[in-house]
Amino acid sequence: MSLPDLDERFDELVLELRATQVSAPAGLRDRVEALVKAEPEERPARRQRRRLRLPLRRLALVAVPVAVVLAAAGALVGGLATSGGGSRQTSGSLQRALVPKALPARPAPAPNASLHAATGAGATIAPSPGRAQLYTADIYLRVKDLSAATKSALATARSLGGYVRSVNYDDGKDSGSAELVLRVPLRAVQTAIVRFSALGTILQQHVDAQDVQPRIDARFRQMQALRLQISKLQKLPVTDSTTAKISKLQRELRVLQADQARETREYSFATIALSLTSKQPAKPKPQPVPPSRIDRTLDRAGAILLDEAVVVLYVLIVGGPIALLAAFFLAGGRAVRRRGEARLLERS
Repeated sequence: MSLPDLDERFDELVLELRATQVSAPAGLRDRVEALVKAEPEERPARRQRRRLRLPLRRLALVAVPVAVVLAAAGALVGGLATSGGGSRQTSGSLQRALVPKALPARPAPAPNASLHAATGAGATIAPSPGRAQLYTADIYLRVKDLSAATKSALATARSLGGYVRSVNYDDGKDSGSAELVLRVPLRAVQTAIVRFSALGTILQQHVDAQDVQPRIDARFRQMQALRLQISKLQKLPVTDSTTAKISKLQRELRVLQADQARETREYSFATIALSLTSKQPAKPKPQPVPPSRIDRTLDRAGAILLDEAVVVLYVLIVGGPIALLAAFFLAGGRAVRRRGEARLLERS
């Protein structure tokens, strides 16, 4: 069949279709009318969902920066509120330190007791005049010229009527030291300590004075008793036994006299242990500058922000899997619902 014949046949079919009135089945009309009635109700619901979705997105865009600003503001307020605790505590401790405390009463020293003192600036315990004392002093000095200070200490001891018991001198390149043990008459011990203290800077000083007069008095009474016994025996007739007793008592008396003389001389001198050093003290380390109120506020704010970040991270770690499962089930439900709608449309 040629093309002109096909065109004529197509025109005839078109004319027949136009002339024929085709009517739709009643069931199809009912379905179309139901769809037309339901469409106005579905469209507003879709528009409402769209309107709701759009503000939620905008709200999220605004809410996230606002939450960040509020978190930073809360951290700054918390840091400002807690940054003043250190200064208040310092002022409180300073106030407690400035409050004078009641000093305990010192008991009166008992007779014949030893006196100990850690003194400074050349202060000493004065010896009791007319009483035998065991007097010792330890002085530790820092000097600039070790050699000159050592020579001056030795000359001072000799000028006051004393003598040198021992000397240990060690002068190194960087620093040196000297250990002197000097014997000074008890009557001049205060003068000696003052002069020794003037040689340098006192690092440590200790004085000990012990009363030993009761021992001297007891020995003196023993000597007097022996003299009385010897005098009585000498008045008796001379016999061998009497002569032997007198000789024995005289030997005992000579021993007591020697001990008395030795201790009297011993206790008439004070022993001074003088330690000298030329080592200079280490330079003090610079004290750190205490942080200001702004620094403490920023530090506390940073700590609070870190705590908030830890909490948010913990929530994400714990709630993240749950949120993913919820989103998965929600997306699956939507997909199932869309498939159901598509099937209904295909059936209709």
